[in-house]
Amino acid sequence: MAGGLLEANAEVFRDPDAGFPGPETEAGHLYRPTPSPTTRESVPTVQFTCSDCTQTIEVNDEMRETILDSGCPVCTTPASEEDFDDE
Repeated sequence: MAGGLLEANAEVFRDPDAGFPGPETEAGHLYRPTPSPTTRESVPTVQFTCSDCTQTIEVNDEMRETILDSGCPVCTTPASEEDFDDE
C-alpha cells in the first residue's frame, strides 16, 4: 500500500498542470527555485566591537538597543554608542 501511495504522490509532483514542478523539468534538469531575498539584505546592520573583550558582532537595530541596555553579549561589559560602527 505504501508503495502505491508514494508512486501516486510522485506522479502529482511530476504533473506540470499541478502548479509546481517535480524534481526534474521537462528538459531533464533538476528544478532549482530562484532564491528569495533574505531578511538580511533588507535589514540595516552595524558592527559592534566590545571595548573589553574585543569581540566583534554584526547587529541590527533591535540587537543594538539590547546591547546598549544589557552590555556585551559575550562578557556583559557595558556598551556605549562609540562601540558601534556603521558599515
